[in-house]
Amino acid sequence: MQTGVLIASIAGIAIALAVWLVIPSVSQQRVMSVHGRDPVSRDLLATAWSRRRRTGPSRTEKLGAALRTLSSELRAGTTPGEALARAAGEPPLWPNALAASRFGEPVDAGFMADAEQDRELATSLRQLAACWHVGVTRGSGLAVSVERLALSLRAQHELQSTLRNELAAPRATGRMLAFLPVVGVAMGYLLGADPIAWFLGSSVGAMIFAVALALTIAGTVWTRRIVQRVERGLV
Repeated sequence: MQTGVLIASIAGIAIALAVWLVIPSVSQQRVMSVHGRDPVSRDLLATAWSRRRRTGPSRTEKLGAALRTLSSELRAGTTPGEALARAAGEPPLWPNALAASRFGEPVDAGFMADAEQDRELATSLRQLAACWHVGVTRGSGLAVSVERLALSLRAQHELQSTLRNELAAPRATGRMLAFLPVVGVAMGYLLGADPIAWFLGSSVGAMIFAVALALTIAGTVWTRRIVQRVERGLV
């Protein structure tokens, strides 16, 4: 009986932490998507948890900032090679393009080489190579095309952020539903029964346990695939 109470207490604490940390994070993300800022948290543990999960800017965000810097430098009259060096960052986002600019080789070919080495930024670097080739060939419009590419990258990032915010609730719901069988077992112990012994001590119990486990796994996998399909369809 004491073992059952202990298991039930641990399960209750786990459920409380899940509801406290997972569900509020979903509402906070929706507030961020509406107001464009972090809500003020009055909970020290929730704040610490959110800081733990927070990471620095992604490489896509860094590339967007670099493109805006590059466009600003070009509009200010900086030479393309110098603007390219100032906007590259540290470490540079386009090392091969920088090397090509310094040695007098085609910069667009350098961007293509960078795209082959960086799968995450490959598409954007190829687009930048096309912008650079057209701008250098025509002798104008480079700053405008780079700025438009930066705006396109920002719009794509905002779409991905909105999609993550909208899919946070289904993900949290899926995790909570996957954890519900543990709650049922804990409630059984609280009522004075021994569910685990019944599941493992009889053929009927073992069959029900196997079916329940299979359905739980299938539901979790199904929910995850639905979320992934939505992500692939909208991004």
